Amino acid sequence: MLLKKARENKLIRKYLVAGKQVYLTSTKREGSGDGSHVSEILMPVEVYWKIRDVLKDADYGMAAGEDANSISELHRKVFAELKKYAVHEKDRVWLHERSTTS
Repeated sequence: MLLKKARENKLIRKYLVAGKQVYLTSTKREGSGDGSHVSEILMPVEVYWKIRDVLKDADYGMAAGEDANSISELHRKVFAELKKYAVHEKDRVWLHERSTTS
């Protein structure tokens, strides 16, 4: 129980890259030139594991040729969950806009 509480208090820094594909990376991408948006995220480890699983589902769906609307819905869930953990206000606003767009 104590170990679980300690894990919940640990924060992990990741960068959310949102372009044609949405994924998390450990290092900030500079000057990729592909039009991707990069948001710095500081989140609890538990949230990272949850988001990682949702992004895996979205990647699998894209590879399997699932409907674009179902993939977009998974991405909106990710954006909605991560907006409160964005380090910069401009990224929180960007994530909020993407999480409410249909």
